Amino acid sequence: MDDDDDVAWQAALLTATFFPVVFLLLLANCFPDLRVLSLPPKGSEERRKIPPEYMASVLSTFFFSWLDGLIYRGYKRPLTQDRLPDPPERVTY
Repeated sequence: MDDDDDVAWQAALLTATFFPVVFLLLLANCFPDLRVLSLPPKGSEERRKIPPEYMASVLSTFFFSWLDGLIYRGYKRPLTQDRLPDPPERVTY
């Protein structure tokens, strides 16, 4: 009977530590990387030319929500080459 109690106690301890750690990791991944801190001021031409996926968190990359701003701009006015951000460096040749 003592072995069953030890196993149940270990399972409870593992559950009590595992899920909070996973939740904290999920919260940490909701925010973009530190490279966003050194961006040009909001609304400037340099800021508009930065690819939106560079400023996206892991979750917004997964759900493609970084495209929302570009889709909204295209809905308001037709997108032209000068209104698009520069392509990411890893895609250019």
